[in-house]
Amino acid sequence: MLFRSWTDEQRRQLEIAAILHEIGKLGIPDHILHKPGKLSSEEYDFVLQHQHAGVSMLQAFHTDPTVIAMLTTLHHDLSGSNAHMEVPGQPIDLPLGPRILAVADAYDSLNTVKPYRRGMTHAESITTLLEKSGRRYDENIVRTLNRWYENEGSALFRLTESFYDSDRTPEISQEHRDDVADRKSTRLNSSHIPLS
Repeated sequence: MLFRSWTDEQRRQLEIAAILHEIGKLGIPDHILHKPGKLSSEEYDFVLQHQHAGVSMLQAFHTDPTVIAMLTTLHHDLSGSNAHMEVPGQPIDLPLGPRILAVADAYDSLNTVKPYRRGMTHAESITTLLEKSGRRYDENIVRTLNRWYENEGSALFRLTESFYDSDRTPEISQEHRDDVADRKSTRLNSSHIPLS
């Protein structure tokens, strides 16, 4: 297993990084985030700033430096280049945390229905990730995710126990989840502002 030798603290740091990795999107207007068509170059550049904004925010809140380091390198290729800027970087050996997070983030994004496209199936997502393995994604992590999915199916993605104490993990009823999903859907439908 990829991180069998990790301590509980290392797994907790990865979990926190996974939860906070898109916090910078708080500053992006909904009409850009949920735009049903292709983003303009200005909108795309604006969206790309979410990672920097999120890292800056977390630094201001004195977040664990290991978590910040994972988020800082999340969008780097395995070569050390920044995946969004196509600027060659210094070759670096990306730690395992950001490599796991990059695969998980991409898989989630590919599977999620977007205003401009359907969500991909598991097989389509894995194929896409494998096509970019070696440069953008760690092939071992992609293949491990695929094996986990083959063994456990969609149960792999059920809400699981956090690395925190169970006393601190809130229970969320299905009724509450449905209510949140309905409110989110209503908000998205009413807040869409078409760009002319």
